[in-house]
Amino acid sequence: MTKVTKLQKPFAILTVGLAVADGVFSTLYLFYATPMVFLRNQFMTTWSHVCGYILMICYDSSTCFHFLISLNRFLAVYTPVFYHQVFSIRFTKYIVLGTYLLSFSVITLFFQILGCENYYNPELRAFQYSDEAICKFYGEFGDFYQVFTLTLTSTILDFLAISKVVKIRSGADRNSKELNLLKQSISQTLFVLVTVCSFTWGLRLFPDPDYTFVFSSILWSSVHFFDGFFTIIFNSDIRKKVKPENLSKLFCSSVGFITNWMIVVLIYQTTKLKQPFAILTVALAVIDATFSTLYLFYATPMVLFNISILESYSAVCGFVLMLCYNAGTIIHFVISLNRFLAVFTPILYHKIFNVLFTKYITLCVLIYTCIIITLFFGILGCENYYNPAVVAFSYSRQPICSVFAFYGDFCEVLILTVVGAAMDLITIWKVLKMRIRTERGQKDLNFLKQSLSQTFFVLTIVVCFTWGPKLTTGTDVTFLFSSILWSAVHCFDGVFTLIFNGEVRQKLKTGSQVRSSFVSGAKSFF
Repeated sequence: MTKVTKLQKPFAILTVGLAVADGVFSTLYLFYATPMVFLRNQFMTTWSHVCGYILMICYDSSTCFHFLISLNRFLAVYTPVFYHQVFSIRFTKYIVLGTYLLSFSVITLFFQILGCENYYNPELRAFQYSDEAICKFYGEFGDFYQVFTLTLTSTILDFLAISKVVKIRSGADRNSKELNLLKQSISQTLFVLVTVCSFTWGLRLFPDPDYTFVFSSILWSSVHFFDGFFTIIFNSDIRKKVKPENLSKLFCSSVGFITNWMIVVLIYQTTKLKQPFAILTVALAVIDATFSTLYLFYATPMVLFNISILESYSAVCGFVLMLCYNAGTIIHFVISLNRFLAVFTPILYHKIFNVLFTKYITLCVLIYTCIIITLFFGILGCENYYNPAVVAFSYSRQPICSVFAFYGDFCEVLILTVVGAAMDLITIWKVLKMRIRTERGQKDLNFLKQSLSQTFFVLTIVVCFTWGPKLTTGTDVTFLFSSILWSAVHCFDGVFTLIFNGEVRQKLKTGSQVRSSFVSGAKSFF
C-alpha cells in the first residue's frame, strides 16, 4: 500500500495504520504465542503477560481503526466537502498517531499501572484477564462495550454508505472503486462483530476447553488475519500490485515453514528419534523447513518488494537452497529404500537401518551434499542467483554450471526419484499382496503412501522444471515452473507427512493444544 499510494490518500493511511496493528499482533502471535502453546514452554508462559499486554494494544488500536475507516467512507459519500476538511492527508496521519497513543495510554493504565494482567492460562489454552476487580471493569467497559459499540456503529455507517452508492447507480470507475472500499470496510467490521459475539456468548453456550480455545485464541488471531485478507480481496490498488503467482509463492513457503517445523517437534515428541523411519522423516522435515524458512523470509520479500540488497546477495541464499534441495532429494531416496528393505528383507533392514546407523546415514548425506554443492558453487565459481528478468533463481553461464545442471541436478534427481518411485510401487504391491490387516501392516502401508506421494511429487516437479519452460514461454510461466514449484516440493513434503503419517496424526488428535495452536499460527501468519 505504501509503494502504490505513497500514503497520499486518507483511506490508504488508515488501511496501513490498521495493517501495522494487525501485522504486529500476528507476528507476536505466530512467533511467541503459538510456540508457547505448541511447545508448552514454561518460560514463555511465565512472561505471557508481557505478550498479552502488547496484543491488547494492537487489538484496541485495530478496533478503533475499523471505526475510523467506516467513518471515513461514510463522510466521503454523504459530505464530501466536510470529508476533505476532516480527512486531509496531514490530519489523517495525526488521527492515526493519536489512535496509537490513545490505545497505548489506556492499555498501559489498566495493564501496567493498575495491576491488571492479560496472561496465558494453560488450563484454558487461552489468554485471559487476571481476577482483580479492575480487570473485570475493563473487561466489561473497556473491552466488550467499547468494541461492541464501535463495531455496531461502524456496521451501520457502512450499510448507509453502501446504500447511498448503490442508489446513485453510476457505472463510473470512481463509484466502482468507492464500492470496493466500502466492501472492504464492511467485511472487516462484520467479522469483528461476529467475533465479539462469539467471544461473549460462545463460551457460555459451549464451556468445553476445546471450544474455549476456539472462541478465544483462534478467533482472536483470525480477526487480524481476515483484516488483511479482505483488503487483498477488495482493494484494487493492492490487487494491481500483488500478482497471484507472488501470493502462491508466499503461500507455499508459509505452509512449508509451519508444517515442517511442526513435524520436527511432533515426531521428536512422539518417537524420541528411536525409530529409523522417524529419524529419516525428521531429517527431511528439517531440510524442508530450512528451505521454506529461507524462501519465506529472504527469497519471497526479495521478489515481492524488489529489494536490491537482497538481490545482490541472492547467490548466498541460492547456495543454501541448493544444499537443502540436493540433501532433500537424497533423503527421499533413502526413505524409499528404507521401506523397500523393511518389507522385502526385514533381517537386512534391521542390520542397515538400526537407530545408530540411520543417524550415520543421515549425517553422511548432509556431508556429501555440503561437499558437492561447495565444490561447484563455492570453489569452481558456479552461482545460483536470483534473476529479475525471469523472476526466478537460475545458474550462471559458466560451462561448469551447465555440467552440474545436467549431471548433478537433472540426471541425479531424475534417477533417484524414478528408482525411489519404482521401489515404493513394488513395496506397496508386496504389502497389498500379503493382505496384512494388522495395525503394523496398516502402519507400513501408510509410511509407504507418505514415501510414494513425496517421491512422485518430486518426480513431477523435475519434469516440469525441465520441459515446462520449453513447451510454454513467458516470464510468468518461467516463474511458475521454477520458483513456485521449487518451494512447493518442500511444502508438500510436510503436507504428505501430515496426511499419511499415523504417529503425527495421532499426536494431533490427542493433543488438541498442538492442533489448535497450529491452526491459529497458520491463520495469524497470513
